[in-house]
Amino acid sequence: MNLVFVSGGGGTRDLARALAKRAPKTAYVIGGTDDGGHTRYVRQLFPQIPGIGDWRARCLDLADDNPAATLARYRFSSAKLQQELETELRAIISGEQPLAQAVEEGSKKEELLQALASFDVQRHSAAAQLGTPFPLQGGSLGNILLTGEILLNGGAVRPGLSRFANLVGARDAVIPATLGNYHLQTTMADGRTLTGQVWFSAKDPEYLKNNTVKIRGISYRTFDYDSAGQPQNVRPATPELNPEVREAIASANAIVFAMGSFYMSIVSVLMIPGFGACVRESQAPKIMIGNPTYEPETFGLTAARMARIVIESLRSSDTSSGPDSAYLSQLLFHNSSTGEPNRIPLGKRDLLVGIEVQTLPLLNAAGKYDSEMLAEKLVSFVV
Repeated sequence: MNLVFVSGGGGTRDLARALAKRAPKTAYVIGGTDDGGHTRYVRQLFPQIPGIGDWRARCLDLADDNPAATLARYRFSSAKLQQELETELRAIISGEQPLAQAVEEGSKKEELLQALASFDVQRHSAAAQLGTPFPLQGGSLGNILLTGEILLNGGAVRPGLSRFANLVGARDAVIPATLGNYHLQTTMADGRTLTGQVWFSAKDPEYLKNNTVKIRGISYRTFDYDSAGQPQNVRPATPELNPEVREAIASANAIVFAMGSFYMSIVSVLMIPGFGACVRESQAPKIMIGNPTYEPETFGLTAARMARIVIESLRSSDTSSGPDSAYLSQLLFHNSSTGEPNRIPLGKRDLLVGIEVQTLPLLNAAGKYDSEMLAEKLVSFVV
């Protein structure tokens, strides 16, 4: 059973773990435009490396609780001084820090420490050359490890990601949507242009607090960072679809557009040229899991409107065209009262002609689906 998910790094975390028990061959197509949080600093120092944060997160979701994965899940304290954290990182690289000591001796530990050391050497060199510091406060050791693996592999993303997955004991199930180094630019309905995914990944970014403005659209860009870490020389870009994505979709028993960051994680992948054709040519069920609650990206949208955006995004990346049902066959949606605070309503069914709508109960008042029940429902489409 081959399921292919289009998702972000966190929106389907619990579902990914539930599916691992039922559909172990599930693959996750995830974009590489993340430039928020600590991933931003990685991209500033190493412009050739895409946004790795979501890839790292999904690999660690799929890893068991082995010592290497525990080490990769570690985050540096946000309350400590840089000098203290530099000492801590050196202790990890030398294998003296307790979490590093817990990793069993052998070739895997040797490679893990080598990747961390490679990152450390090259980040000092890059920081000196660019005049850009690399703060460790709040940093993900998993990001550092994954970056180190990519650097050890000559900057090649795919082998570096595969080796990272192997190190942390995760199945190599994450497929980058594109291997290029891209960012997203968002146009808001009030005319604002927000450059970078960081606006939507930061906690309560000023532009989006109490957001009451719809997103008009997103587009791909490349840019450089200036010495203050701000975008400069912003240029239009056309992303290239990773050939692995074509192969995965061609062999899929079901294609799932998962809940999560709707524009940043889902629509951004669907609009990559060639993706829509892959979906249209597949005979597998094409299933959208509707977001149950609002977030800044989905203000003012209904589930039906989001399904329409999914269809049109796929159609825009297809050199030919098919009926709506060639791009989306089922919409799974919550059955709670649309009058509840922050619940996304279904909306106009005339936007969903030819698309089957099935309802699912929500797990709790927080508005989450029951991951076990949702996993069973998805598996039922292909057995």
